[in-house]
Amino acid sequence: EIGRTQQGHANAYDQDNERSWLDWKLTPDQQALLDFTRAVVALVQHHAVLRRRHFWHGQRVPGVSSKDLAWFRPDGLEMLVEDWQAPENRCVGLLLVGEAVEHMPTHRARRHDETLLLLLNAQSQAVVFAFPALQAPGVWEVLVWTDDPRLAAPSPRADRQELCLPAHKHIEALRRPRL
Repeated sequence: EIGRTQQGHANAYDQDNERSWLDWKLTPDQQALLDFTRAVVALVQHHAVLRRRHFWHGQRVPGVSSKDLAWFRPDGLEMLVEDWQAPENRCVGLLLVGEAVEHMPTHRARRHDETLLLLLNAQSQAVVFAFPALQAPGVWEVLVWTDDPRLAAPSPRADRQELCLPAHKHIEALRRPRL
């Protein structure tokens, strides 16, 4: 409903007044929210790695040297058991490996996808996050930046390059092979 309110009414549909009327002329903020939502929906539709029907296992993908998913610390290294137990750790990266796409009928989807990285910062201050280094050469391209969805995405980032992730924000980045 494009961020509109019903002034606390759970069922405003039984009223024929301004509370239930929808103004189709969007404000700039509402247009930005609509554009952002469309971009996220398109991202999910385009990337099969985001549409799994079964749980990830954190296990090696057959024929690939990496796990199907991995969790990373802000220094770009994979998380250890101790990192999960430290209450001050409230910023993580989640790597979803494109080769871990579930097998579907060939007429419906590709057999692999691009690798995606989600960086999540639940802390009350900004955190510097280093992009993880993967074995295959490539660059990271930021696709979604929740700090301000109207901002153009930053330029491609190299392995170990740092990014300042604002408080309570997240980004989604795509791994592109280096040609």
